[in-house]
Amino acid sequence: MYARVFSFISKVVQKEKEATRLVESSNNQVMFRDDIFIFTLKGLYELLFGEESEEGEGYPGFRAMLYSSRLNSDLLKLGYKVEIYTSTQKVDTSWYQIDLKGLGV
Repeated sequence: MYARVFSFISKVVQKEKEATRLVESSNNQVMFRDDIFIFTLKGLYELLFGEESEEGEGYPGFRAMLYSSRLNSDLLKLGYKVEIYTSTQKVDTSWYQIDLKGLGV
């Protein structure tokens, strides 16, 4: 599951057309706003795995996997990181962002 998430986000930050099209045609919980990729965890899960995933334990497993993963440390090697875009004080409804301009690392 992690490999799929990291691969997709890597393609997004590299602005690969396939990933860009997927985001642009997705639900309203995953989108680009200027040079920022913004998403909710539920939106990212649905985009990558659909409503029901055969991998892991569905959305709760996906969320747990993300929080215990090395996603930000792996993204930092590429010059990016996931940050909070808008906090609702709840993980499932907060928005997250990756600035596609990078960190200038």
